[in-house]
Amino acid sequence: MAGKKRSRARILGAERAASAALGLGKSVATARKRRQRSQESLADEVGISRSRLAELELGQNASTPAQVWFALGEALGIYLTFEFGRDPQVELRDAGHADIEELVLRLTKPMNADAWTRTVSVAREGEIITADPPEGAYRTDLAAAAREGLEGDVNGNDYQKETIEVTAGGN
Repeated sequence: MAGKKRSRARILGAERAASAALGLGKSVATARKRRQRSQESLADEVGISRSRLAELELGQNASTPAQVWFALGEALGIYLTFEFGRDPQVELRDAGHADIEELVLRLTKPMNADAWTRTVSVAREGEIITADPPEGAYRTDLAAAAREGLEGDVNGNDYQKETIEVTAGGN
């Protein structure tokens, strides 16, 4: 009797597991050598044989349980993440760049009191600022504060939310 045919998902999963095992093995070997540890001492600490560790460092045996990889990371003092990527069924959210860009564009145009109020509201909702600007603050203060948030990577590759402070006065 013939066995059940492996599904496409299982085949791709096996390929990705092999690739991940190769990368993880190289990382373990590099970290171990950097710490001047022998395979024997690391294997003993993790509770596997030296020969098994050698296989793992070569990327062999992609079916190694996650607990072994986490134990190796713990023993070497390196952080291992194990997670799914972004779900393509979930709508993408802007990381805040559009809010900052919109704010800067609004601030470069002349504005009346209503426009100023709306701009501050957008900045608060987008968490570009955490509190209303003080009385007497000028739009240039808010623009300068927003531009500070644009320094560095403006394409979103390394975006980190920052809290900015708007001071009274103006330029």
